[in-house]
Amino acid sequence: MKYTKSFNKYIANPDALELTCNHVANGGSILDLCEMYKISFSNINWWLNTPENQQQYTNAMLGQNEWVIQTTLKELRDMSFCDRTSIYNKNGTLKPISEWSDKVKRAIEGLEFDSNMDGVEYLKKVKFATKKPTIELIMKNLDILTERIDLTGAVKHDFSDIAKAKAAAKELNDLLNDK
Repeated sequence: MKYTKSFNKYIANPDALELTCNHVANGGSILDLCEMYKISFSNINWWLNTPENQQQYTNAMLGQNEWVIQTTLKELRDMSFCDRTSIYNKNGTLKPISEWSDKVKRAIEGLEFDSNMDGVEYLKKVKFATKKPTIELIMKNLDILTERIDLTGAVKHDFSDIAKAKAAAKELNDLLNDK
């Protein structure tokens, strides 16, 4: 495989493989890396899948999968267990959005604004994501919650399509054997 000049420059760095694999293991994509360094995807793909690099890249991909799982679970935990009351002042009025924590902001599904008689816009309503589905996802991931499906009942079979298919196959076979 002939590599482009930009890719040869990239792999001239003795730490190129480690940097690439760390980027992937930390949730980055090869496409992003290609754009960042102006290198060809096909070049890096061939290089990463050479026998000397393949195991390290495979490990990086496994790390990336774990990163996605952990990041998703963290997001679900933050959405489910953040203090939703922290957006209010002691007198019950809403704090400015800039004072809300990042966890609380991630748990918000929507904001509704209105305007007063002077035309000044204000935040009227905060809609938080429903906790139940996010907690259920966490519980399923931890095998705390499993779903059961009841498969009892009568089952009817219609074999007419099979009979039609067999007849068509026989007809085709007869035609082929006549030639």
